[in-house]
Amino acid sequence: MQRNQFTFYRSYYDALQCMKPKERNSVLNAVIDYALNENTPQELTRNEEAVFVLIKPHRDSGRNKAKKRLMNMQTPSGRD
Repeated sequence: MQRNQFTFYRSYYDALQCMKPKERNSVLNAVIDYALNENTPQELTRNEEAVFVLIKPHRDSGRNKAKKRLMNMQTPSGRD
């Protein structure tokens, strides 16, 4: 499911600040692409992958919540 927005947590920012600018940019782009387009990054260094793996469960949880909200809006409640 393609999304138009996602939440970016302070913990993401804090983790990314510990990285060198090139690594930070790679992880940031990977997180954004994953959050909006569900594209899993293919070419991250070990350090970049470590940070991405820590962020990924939050993104998966947010995506699952969004899908459930969408399904609830589309499913009639059966009430009169």
